[in-house]
Amino acid sequence: MYQTRNTIGNYLFWLFPLIGYQFFQYTGFEKEIGLVVVILFLIFSILYCKEELFFAEFKNKTLKKYKNLTIWIFICTLFCPLLFWGQNIFLNFRISVELYRYIFLFLLLKIAISEKKIVKFIDFYFIIHLLLKIAYIKFSLVGYFGFSNIIEDDNRGFIRPRIEGVEFAVLAFFMHLNGFVIKKKWKDLIFIVLAYLAILLTLTRQYIFYSAILGVIFVFKSSRYKFILILITGVFLYILPDLILKTQLPVVKDLVAISQDQYENNNDSEKDIRLVAAEYFVKDFNETVTPMIFGNGLPHAYSEYGKKMIYQSENKALYSNDVGYVHIFLYSGIMGLLLFLLVFYKLLKYPVFDNYLWCKFYLVYILFTNIASQTMSICGISISVVAYLILFHKKNAC
Repeated sequence: MYQTRNTIGNYLFWLFPLIGYQFFQYTGFEKEIGLVVVILFLIFSILYCKEELFFAEFKNKTLKKYKNLTIWIFICTLFCPLLFWGQNIFLNFRISVELYRYIFLFLLLKIAISEKKIVKFIDFYFIIHLLLKIAYIKFSLVGYFGFSNIIEDDNRGFIRPRIEGVEFAVLAFFMHLNGFVIKKKWKDLIFIVLAYLAILLTLTRQYIFYSAILGVIFVFKSSRYKFILILITGVFLYILPDLILKTQLPVVKDLVAISQDQYENNNDSEKDIRLVAAEYFVKDFNETVTPMIFGNGLPHAYSEYGKKMIYQSENKALYSNDVGYVHIFLYSGIMGLLLFLLVFYKLLKYPVFDNYLWCKFYLVYILFTNIASQTMSICGISISVVAYLILFHKKNAC
């Protein structure tokens, strides 16, 4: 019986990102059918690891906090929209599937997955993500992925591949950086370059910036030649702004132009649209105190809640998922936001060996990128992976 359960668990483990990403949003499948597959898969996964998720008593306090967060995600997304907006509970589950990726940790616990398999898992999905991006650009696969027929270059001088899974590229980047610092293997160096290429192809400035900065800090922290590295980096950073501003490389030039426009608009007293959105969703969106405490859940287009959010986005360009911590506050309330921050704080405080240090750098990356995106909300798979490695590299962890 154990072998059967273990086999099922391993299938769930390897398929979780593929199905969770709705097959990387491949448009060859009917969107509604793909979504039904995702929902059924999630329900089966929840039932499969229900003991660990709902009933197990863990000794590890950090794991308890993670469990409380996951249960709160279910409560605030399933019941708060129903109570505060009359939004159908089935629609609530349907619209919240990205948040339910946090259950992945309990699947890892259920099958007691090995670190060796996790490394293969990260590399496999990172390579798949990179190959899909290259194919998307090379063969102009607009309309084949992402449920959109619009070429999204966002004035960045390049087709922007909207393909899920960049979290695996960032995981691979930090993991192989850690591996290279310790073992000095060329394989790790090659994977570092390829992983950062995948990050660059997102054309998302904060992903590119924070992964690079944290990567440099990681090398400084781990190197015996800190002074030399700091000196070289200092010289490089001194000349870098001038090089960037004068560059004629199409993509870099366009990204710089976007940043300059935003900076000039702020200097002209035109408040950044993300700040406007944050102020609105914190101060003006909630009409009573109760949703501020418990959250509104996520909106579905068929409900009044959804219509209100669509109005704000279409008429005022206010998107809650562009301001990640406000987004968390909006759907999970003050309670949910505090639980998210508490879990990250506990994980970052947790003592780890040097070969797991990359896990903490990934969490810091999430904390920073979540300021102007929703990485903390949608990266439940990768956050589960690093939480598992941080908490369970010791036999008596739970």
